[in-house]
Amino acid sequence: MKVSTVKRLIVLLLTTAIVFSLTACSKPAANPDPTPTAPPATEKPADNEEIPTDSDRYGKYDPPIKMTQVIALGTHQKFREGEDINNNVWIQSYLEDLGIELTYDWAVDGSEYGEKLSLAITTDNLPDVLTVGAAHFKTLAEEGRIWDLTDIFEEYASETTKEIMKQDAVGWKSMHIDGKLMGLGYTDSSAANAPLLWIRNDWLRNLGLEEPKTMQEVLDVAEAFARMDPDGNGADDTYAFAFNGSSRSFYGFFNAYHAYPGIWIQKDGELVYGGIQPEMKAALAKLQDMYRSGLIDPDFAVNDPGEGIINGKFGMVYGAWWQCFANLPHTRVNNPEADWRAYRPMSIDDKIGKAQYSNAVYNYHVVNKDYEHPEAMIKMYNYWFDIITNQTEENLYKYLVDRDDPEIVMYHYINLIGWEPKSKMPLQLWEAIESGDTSNLPFASLETYNTIMRYLEDPENAGVEEWATYVGNGPGGSQSIIFEVGENRGIFNEFYGVPTPMMAEKMPALESMMDEMIINIVLGEPVDNFDRFVEEWKRLGGDEITYEVNEWYKRNK
Repeated sequence: MKVSTVKRLIVLLLTTAIVFSLTACSKPAANPDPTPTAPPATEKPADNEEIPTDSDRYGKYDPPIKMTQVIALGTHQKFREGEDINNNVWIQSYLEDLGIELTYDWAVDGSEYGEKLSLAITTDNLPDVLTVGAAHFKTLAEEGRIWDLTDIFEEYASETTKEIMKQDAVGWKSMHIDGKLMGLGYTDSSAANAPLLWIRNDWLRNLGLEEPKTMQEVLDVAEAFARMDPDGNGADDTYAFAFNGSSRSFYGFFNAYHAYPGIWIQKDGELVYGGIQPEMKAALAKLQDMYRSGLIDPDFAVNDPGEGIINGKFGMVYGAWWQCFANLPHTRVNNPEADWRAYRPMSIDDKIGKAQYSNAVYNYHVVNKDYEHPEAMIKMYNYWFDIITNQTEENLYKYLVDRDDPEIVMYHYINLIGWEPKSKMPLQLWEAIESGDTSNLPFASLETYNTIMRYLEDPENAGVEEWATYVGNGPGGSQSIIFEVGENRGIFNEFYGVPTPMMAEKMPALESMMDEMIINIVLGEPVDNFDRFVEEWKRLGGDEITYEVNEWYKRNK
């Protein structure tokens, strides 16, 4: 793929993340379709509202206050010329607009962050504000080393910040420990991580096949993709599914059989681990049958399917909604007729098909108890959410992404960010496409609209950029499927708490054991080995973990 095409797709994905990653909810909230109602920073609240004055929420500290943080950066983090992590648009804006002088005590590659953070916690060398995972979040709260933000949040958070933080009821609940708001989570759409089935629609057309509507029809298509020369090159060189040596690549397939490995689901009023439920066996048996029949690459366990996808050897793959901006466009560069499309979750029987997903909040921003201005973190959140909900051209290219260089992503310079779990922007885009009226579209959505319209004007000659944007963000695209997953086509991981003691100690080994079982059965070991795995899973700590999970569940229903 040409470098220029790659860069344009990166820009598209980043812009899409800003505008559209906020597409669905993990579970219905009290208001199923909230709309942000916050006033802009320059507008004071109504007199009859019992909320702080505008200066409390947005007022600038004078003289400025100091704040320290630490941050994980990408391996190849890039800055504009003359800038660095302590000198960039965000550092300058925090100081100029909020009177907060932010400096980073240290900045490391993401792979090193956990170890360095653990050392800082152990040696009591904490910055004023820090980002932690669930385990550290619980430990710091129990030890009284971070602020209880319950009252501070209610006093200083803008209406927009409150709305976004509370849109995902489960995500909001996970930010509390013993009923107290101990940190603010990295909000996003939980359903966005659901595995979707992507199919080469051009292969369907080549073979005169209809688009599948059930899992059985998917299996019939898989047989045709492996047997009937869908690429028309006269060689027996195509496979149906692109799997790899990670059991996660099979999760979407398991979901079609109502099996949900890797998550905790409700059953008879309690939580059970999806990976040991009897529904797993039928899916395992079918996977083994497809492997023996040549529908799956015989070397899938050791091969990276990425190259095969690029070279047109696979016709189906499970992946995130944004795959049309990642691996799949490479296929189209090699073959302009390649046409991957995402499908809603399907079922092997007459039950509704559902895709699994988990709570999107996995990191928490907390305030050191020794810091004198815990409300400053809330003000920085207000500042961020005002920017992302006010999608102007200036905001997009000043604070978020560089107009010309997609490797410069300014919002990677800061910790205190989040996305809107239930944004209305996609709906506005689809309405504009149907009506032709773009008057209500923010700038970033207008860019997407124009790209989609270029595709619709001439689909057969559309470029990679236009194709990717249409199949991802257009009506009926992968984004719209994520909406469905969030509403009624998904199975949510019901355990969203901090790892229990036995889970922290034994779950990694149990998950590894499950991974090996799945791969080995696909490769040919007896399917009944699943039953032996279940017995071992329970004996080696699974039963203890299940007890702890259900004790947590009783407290958090």
